[in-house]
Amino acid sequence: MAINVLVVAPYRGLAILTKEIKKELVPFKVTVHQADLKESLAIIDEYERKGVNFDYIVSRGGTAKLLRKYVDSPVIEINISGYDILRILALLKSYNTKIGMVGFESIINSFETVASVIQVEMSYHTIEKEEEVERTLVRLSEEGIRIVVGDAVTVRLANSMGMQGVLITSGRESVLEAFEKIESMNKEIMMFRSKNILFEHLLNRVKAGVCLIEEDGTLVFNNSMFSKMSKLTMKQGSNTYQQVPYLKTVVEELESNSPLHFQLGITQFDEVLSLDTGRISTENSHPLIYVEVGKERKFNDNGIVCTYSRGLMDSTPYYLLEDEVFRKGRDVATSLLKEKKPILLIGEEGTGKRMFVHYLFHGFEDMEKDGTILEVELSRPSIATFNRLIELIKKESAHSFIHLKGIQTITNSQQKKLKTVMKELKAQLFISFPGDSSYKLKNDNFIDPSLASALTSPQIIFDPLRDRPVSLEKAINTFILYYNEKYGKQIVGVKEQALKKLCHHPWERNFIELRETVKELVHRTEGQFIEEVDGCLQCKTLDNASIHLNQPLAQIEIDIIKMVLEQENGNQTRTANRLGITRSTLWRKLNQV
Repeated sequence: MAINVLVVAPYRGLAILTKEIKKELVPFKVTVHQADLKESLAIIDEYERKGVNFDYIVSRGGTAKLLRKYVDSPVIEINISGYDILRILALLKSYNTKIGMVGFESIINSFETVASVIQVEMSYHTIEKEEEVERTLVRLSEEGIRIVVGDAVTVRLANSMGMQGVLITSGRESVLEAFEKIESMNKEIMMFRSKNILFEHLLNRVKAGVCLIEEDGTLVFNNSMFSKMSKLTMKQGSNTYQQVPYLKTVVEELESNSPLHFQLGITQFDEVLSLDTGRISTENSHPLIYVEVGKERKFNDNGIVCTYSRGLMDSTPYYLLEDEVFRKGRDVATSLLKEKKPILLIGEEGTGKRMFVHYLFHGFEDMEKDGTILEVELSRPSIATFNRLIELIKKESAHSFIHLKGIQTITNSQQKKLKTVMKELKAQLFISFPGDSSYKLKNDNFIDPSLASALTSPQIIFDPLRDRPVSLEKAINTFILYYNEKYGKQIVGVKEQALKKLCHHPWERNFIELRETVKELVHRTEGQFIEEVDGCLQCKTLDNASIHLNQPLAQIEIDIIKMVLEQENGNQTRTANRLGITRSTLWRKLNQV
């Protein structure tokens, strides 16, 4: 929220200067008025009658002192900086007449010190109250002083007495310094305004988005970062467990030291958020639960990561979902959804299987607001971890979708247990397998035969993006639109030659790689068309070099050799040196294929 500041400038130049630098004062909403002493009080009264309140008031000299006595809002004074003093003294140095200065002790001391250094002679007259100014000026006039340095009041009175008043003006740096003071002070005030030590303790403890809830899920507090990151709009006093069905499950699991890892999916195009919970107590030992969301964490290779999500389709353009693959897949899935049969999704990484699950979830008439999507990534979990997952998915409601990925990494006994549990699940089950149109579940050596025999549903095939040229071009345009908005660009398309290169790229990670590439291209492009794509595609090609581990060791070794050989542009000597083997060994292994 912007800091609302009223600037009361005692002289016209200060008002003009402040208006000129308003655009630089990003955290502030600035209102500027030129007024002095009693005039400033009239302005304050007028705003009070209108019900307008200001967080801070900025002024200078006597006007600032008067306002400080009159208003409740903090009054920040624009100080006289060393630059301000030097500017005035440099001007006065050319005068060959008596010069007098009238001001409060702090100003007099500052001028006297600098003036002695640059050898400017001046008589100084210190006052303690504004009422002393007129009397002091009368005495200076009698002493023959014709030039008087001072603030706006002093200058006005001096001019009326026939003397020349020289106003001590404030420069740009002095005004900016006043606003820096406000920003610093505002942070301290906001901290000490907190009436609840509990919230203070919580905010000091976490750096990410947090919310605080009662045992029954009633929302007590949430910071702005929680709403911003999670995209969940919740009001204080509402029940979070009703609005976000999976939140209670996550809290219970994490509080029981579950070996499962939990994440929150927000959109198809952004990183997921990590989820964490804990407990803190109020002063009277009343327990509360906090939920923290933060950047995605990297977990160990072994284990299970559970990602809950709702509403992702809000960020998945319908343009992508018109794809023929999605339309055919929906026709196959419709009857399976009604019969609650497992739905098998076959395709490479990033071919749209996750999008398809969300597409069905938001288009299926029987889905109710208590349903959610749980995506489970399996990676050689222990027996205890897998058993915990089984108990978790058994709790999911009939209106939820469960999307399992990586079941080739679990043991045969775990696969057999999954087969048994499938009959007990209330939620709709989806299982993803890496492969293409030739993939046969019964021929997969990493799938237990008994599980394969239980999964008899028709397979929904997601062809690689490189084999879907129409989908590819639509997706490129869709991602350009998305990142135009995100980066404030106005790119209207891709030049023909660049588009050909994009269409002939292998896209090993399909939509994932395409999205990352278009994001980078949009970020780099300054004009209206994307023209240069070679550098970006070359980097992505190197980044995407990967080895499929679900194959015999000998084949993994061959894949590594081929990858290094390609990176060395076919040079067998450099390839052998990188791998630490002889050229003859390299030749022999290549010819084993």
